[in-house]
Amino acid sequence: MSGCLPSELGLLAEARSLYLWANELTGSVPAALAQLASLEDLVLEENLLTGTLPDALPPQLNYLGVGFNKFKGTLPDSLGSLTRLRTLKADYNQLQGPVPTSLGSLPDLAYLILSYNQLSGQVPPSLGNLQALFDLELHNNYFSGQLQPELFGGAGFRNLTSLSLGYNSITGTIPRQIGSLPSLVHVE
Repeated sequence: MSGCLPSELGLLAEARSLYLWANELTGSVPAALAQLASLEDLVLEENLLTGTLPDALPPQLNYLGVGFNKFKGTLPDSLGSLTRLRTLKADYNQLQGPVPTSLGSLPDLAYLILSYNQLSGQVPPSLGNLQALFDLELHNNYFSGQLQPELFGGAGFRNLTSLSLGYNSITGTIPRQIGSLPSLVHVE
């Protein structure tokens, strides 16, 4: 499929899943999608979508896939209000700025995949609160500064199996707390 996402998609009041990945869709994500109160899965990966990620998204989302597009701007802080979110995939875009600290309050977030963007600043220590997190992929960005011990020393990361921070500008030593993560098997 090609062309823009029509705002009429916001009229699909009972929709639980919207899978439009691997097409040639262009333009921005219509604000009308926020009206889909029952939507749990929004998969727009592998398209040619542009603009910024919308501030308002369906509140019941548990899967948000917007990777492999051309989104610019920052990750909206409002993502932290999607309390049912389990997967956030926004890799291979042109997103900039910091990762919102609000993402650290998502109780069910298991997959946070933000690689191959232009994200910067420090890796927020609040991500260390993510008790359900299995996979954290932040490689190939512009993160800088030191990794804070709180990132690995809190109540979270007990289920973390894969941690990818390579190809950034992170400095300093690896916090010793990383050695106490019981499930970690892949570090890059």
